[in-house]
Amino acid sequence: MLRLAILLALAAAPAAATGWRITALNGTPTSGDPVLSLDERGVLSGSTGCNRIWGSGEIENGRLTLSGPLATTRMACPAPLSEQEARLLELLGGEVVVEPEGDGFRLLGGGVTATLVAQEPAPDLGEASYVIVTGVDAALNIRAEPGTQSGVRARASLGRVMQSEGCEDRPDRLWCRVRFLDSSGTEGWAAADYLTVATAMRRAAAELFDEIGRLDCQPFGGAADRCEFGVARDAGVTGAMLVYLPDNHRLLLSYDGSDLSVSDGESEVAADVTPSGDGLRVATDLAVLSVPLAPFARR
Repeated sequence: MLRLAILLALAAAPAAATGWRITALNGTPTSGDPVLSLDERGVLSGSTGCNRIWGSGEIENGRLTLSGPLATTRMACPAPLSEQEARLLELLGGEVVVEPEGDGFRLLGGGVTATLVAQEPAPDLGEASYVIVTGVDAALNIRAEPGTQSGVRARASLGRVMQSEGCEDRPDRLWCRVRFLDSSGTEGWAAADYLTVATAMRRAAAELFDEIGRLDCQPFGGAADRCEFGVARDAGVTGAMLVYLPDNHRLLLSYDGSDLSVSDGESEVAADVTPSGDGLRVATDLAVLSVPLAPFARR
């Protein structure tokens, strides 16, 4: 994949990078891991942090010009990601100025400024325990055998998390053997083109945990208690934690190694986050939590 840096004849990207991660829009940190890349054919691809995007264009004299509107998948996004996606599409809606900044770049267009840094290699799909359906308009065919001539055993909707039992190279493409996580236990083969490794955030939301435990909590208007939690980990001291509160309330916490954000699974929740002992004190309208950081790092 040709790097933006090569196209611009500017600072070369790290050899391990596979694209560019959008870390901020108008100075506000992004969420959901939005990414962008442009290959030697002028094919632009990436993610807004929720939906995937495709298009084509070229970079000349420090300007990225798209040859037409971007195509996107149509998965419903939580409010913060929906707003982020709208800003990113505004940025890419016309001619974009590309400027070097440190080891990365800035993109300026449509009144929006994006900061990009080199993206580390994506996790190996063949080694993933869980994958998620992406890049399809509605649903992905799950076939009885690895090949497009094989019968369709089931269909997996966009955004569905499935267990992966390994992938195989075939003449037409890479195929992965997958299993539904519901009571049906349906098994079959899915084209790897439409699968990505399920992030910790996705796995935690689907209650696929690497570790479970209890933490100190005090629901709003209630007594101090011990609330159950489950953690799904990404690389390093990062991951997501789902905390179960009384009255069927839940809080989904995302930790990137330095900052922690809170949502109810659909939209961001205002939270006051402060250091406390070996963890963080997280105060929301629903509860005050004492969140340990150790579960994010244990292996």
